[in-house]
Amino acid sequence: MFLFRKIAILAIVLLALPACGPEIEQLQVQERTEPDVAELPAKSQASPPPELKIESSDADSNIALMDERQRFTVLTDPWSKYFRAEPTLIVLPKLTHGIAKLLNEQQTKAREILSNTGQVVDRPEYIQLEEQLEALKSAVPGAETRSGYGHTSRRVYVAPHSYVTPDGRSAYVRTGGTSHYYTVFRRVHKSSSPALARSIENVVYNASLEDLDQRIAALRQLYRTWSRRTNVMSPNGVEGLMREANQAYLEGIQGFTGEFVHLQGRLNRMRASVAAKSAEREANLEAWRSFEENRLPIIRDYIVQQQEFEVAANDNYFELPAANLEDKFILLACPIGERTLYFDLSPDSHAKHPFRLIAMEE
Repeated sequence: MFLFRKIAILAIVLLALPACGPEIEQLQVQERTEPDVAELPAKSQASPPPELKIESSDADSNIALMDERQRFTVLTDPWSKYFRAEPTLIVLPKLTHGIAKLLNEQQTKAREILSNTGQVVDRPEYIQLEEQLEALKSAVPGAETRSGYGHTSRRVYVAPHSYVTPDGRSAYVRTGGTSHYYTVFRRVHKSSSPALARSIENVVYNASLEDLDQRIAALRQLYRTWSRRTNVMSPNGVEGLMREANQAYLEGIQGFTGEFVHLQGRLNRMRASVAAKSAEREANLEAWRSFEENRLPIIRDYIVQQQEFEVAANDNYFELPAANLEDKFILLACPIGERTLYFDLSPDSHAKHPFRLIAMEE
């Protein structure tokens, strides 16, 4: 609530700026979550988004191009709460070096405002960490297997008996039974303790970025506990095989826990960065006003002139022509407040925004 009051005070100060500057209005954002979120300053006049169009000198080639389509969805949280209307996809054949540079600047400046809410979950980098945590959870080490020769001792009992030679000249009588032991060797396979693997899986299964420190502490405690149990196992026979399997599994758990520690370090650095950037909010707003007044129209005009077509979502899915799609530039056009912003959906742009383009079928 403190942040929300800060934003309201800032908006009132902006309205009192001299008349020589651009007229700024309080942005009305239709939020889908609780208030207290970041806002971009509103423009005095809204620029309507470009209409859907397909430009080509050959109508037949357009029809052929649109025959085969590929289905996509776009992940938009947590910034979807800022959308004034549903976003669209715009396909362009190319981006000039200058426009690519301006687009990168627009994405960066928008990120510093939309993500600078004081909440780490609003940062695009947070989405990346969540995805990496999910990958870690699915990569929990499986049980280790060891094989070798196990031996057992078998007892043989000889019952009392008598024996007479065929010619009847002599006889042998044994009145008491006897027994003796002999050793049998066989090939055996033994895996690490199932209870050890279950314990690790239970710790990892519901892990989240918010409780990483607790999960790491639990993994380390399990490592110490099972190391002690394993060290007292016999090094021989079948038990020796399980001992070796447990040791191999525990060695893998050390590296696995190290990945959690690395993830926690990145999260802590992000939290420190969010706290530091809270003091830069006013400077970021001023930089954005200048960019929106002088640079954003250049990007918009280029896209209007060069786009091949624009596609709206149909039941949360976008259909794009499959032909030569890998050679195109796909932008997400987001109506935010009184302006439309554009975001590059190529896989290497995740650090600049949280949006993901997901192909529903390959």
